[in-house]
Amino acid sequence: MRLIGSVLLLMLCSWPIQGYPQSPEQPAPISLDQAASTVKSRTGGRLLAAEKRKVDGRLMYRIKILTPNGRVRSVYIDPWKKQ
Repeated sequence: MRLIGSVLLLMLCSWPIQGYPQSPEQPAPISLDQAASTVKSRTGGRLLAAEKRKVDGRLMYRIKILTPNGRVRSVYIDPWKKQ
């Protein structure tokens, strides 16, 4: 019984935590400020809001931009994916 408990504890400790890098090769996440700057420069709009959100249990950044043609646009950025 102790062996089973030890094996289960070892498995639990080695289980990867979702949303965090799992290997040294995986890059660190971009910051909320970096995501907002990227969206702003790519759209040419004015930044209205930038916030962290949970989407399907995963951390995402929601960036709201006022586009040059006057429309409000929300862009979701995954901080773990290369932009």
